[in-house]
Amino acid sequence: MEKQELVFGRLTDVRQLEEVHILTHDSFVEGGLISPTPDGKLDIYSHLDSLQETLIVTATLAGQLVATCSITKDNKHGLQSDKFFKEETDHLREKHRNLGCSWRIVTAPPFRRDIRLIKRLIDHTALAAQDLGIEYCLYCFATKHENIYSRLIGAKTITRKVIHYQENREGNEFALMISRIAEYEPFYVRQP
Repeated sequence: MEKQELVFGRLTDVRQLEEVHILTHDSFVEGGLISPTPDGKLDIYSHLDSLQETLIVTATLAGQLVATCSITKDNKHGLQSDKFFKEETDHLREKHRNLGCSWRIVTAPPFRRDIRLIKRLIDHTALAAQDLGIEYCLYCFATKHENIYSRLIGAKTITRKVIHYQENREGNEFALMISRIAEYEPFYVRQP
């Protein structure tokens, strides 16, 4: 039996967004952030998905989406961090040129603890950030993941707050973090 390899790329067909929304839904349900929705999809920032300032990194195995991460350069439509950290994001806009935000990093259940996949996904997202001209990148991570991303990408915590993705649901504490893309040291993928 031939071993399948992970294939990393960028989403080029908006019809593939449905797979991203299903994976996001399943990940958020498993993480306790939302209750299951009737259609099994979660489209949290649709206003960002189709922008030229957004790149969606994908990891597939045998043609099936197993992980994704999105990154957006600041633009007139804003960033993912504006939804819950608007004041802090606006302050950082004044301080840093070429600001961006990495968001929607999700994996399929069998890959949740696959640190090699996570590192490769982060590498490809960092390359996407460079391609977009992002110098400083924001992240909104659940605080239970804060330390690992601090170690993996050198992100520094700016603030924390409780976020509610659904009404009538207990919130979860998230951290707004920042890193400088030029200081990121890739794990596997090198810039040509």
